[in-house]
Amino acid sequence: MLIDSHLPPALRLATRNFQTFKLSNFQTLKLSNPQTFKPSNFQTFKLFCYNLAHVKLSIVIPTLNSERTLGECLDAIRAQDVPRGSYEIVIADAGSTDGTLDIARAAGVERIVPNPLKTGEAGKTAGIKAASGDVIALVDSDNILPDPAWLSRMLAPFADPEVVATEPISYTVRAQDPSLTRYFALLGMNDPLCLFTRNYDRTCAITGRWT
Repeated sequence: MLIDSHLPPALRLATRNFQTFKLSNFQTLKLSNPQTFKPSNFQTFKLFCYNLAHVKLSIVIPTLNSERTLGECLDAIRAQDVPRGSYEIVIADAGSTDGTLDIARAAGVERIVPNPLKTGEAGKTAGIKAASGDVIALVDSDNILPDPAWLSRMLAPFADPEVVATEPISYTVRAQDPSLTRYFALLGMNDPLCLFTRNYDRTCAITGRWT
């Protein structure tokens, strides 16, 4: 099971609401709207109705010279109302030469694994392979969780045995963020061209839609 914060790179945005992904059978992955996705790389899902109080969560964070934002990212994670013993933090590092790994160790990160391919997606894969949790939360190193209840809200839909993933459906706009960050958060994307192609990463304040 998966939680994906999936924020645009280099934008320190926080997330609030979420979208859930459901299975209507073992062949089809279905969104809560009528659009349907048919995965090609797997045949069967085995679903569990978890007692969420006993779910082990792995938070996977890819890093590369992330010292500017990683500390705030980890502080926001540690401030969550989820008990600290119920989750682990896995850093997949692509060869940082700044203070990234020192920050991770000082924050009590349980695992630091190498990411030799160096891309963010490869880092997520390396982190997932090293993770031991029942649920994987993908959080970028410049993602700041907006409030202490964020993880709880993202985990809550898994009480429904058909839910296999959740992700944010909108960005949080914070007054202290730079003007461009707030602009992109309201726009729901980090490229204004997406507004005209109607391909929004998240809910767009201009159109009120998410695609």
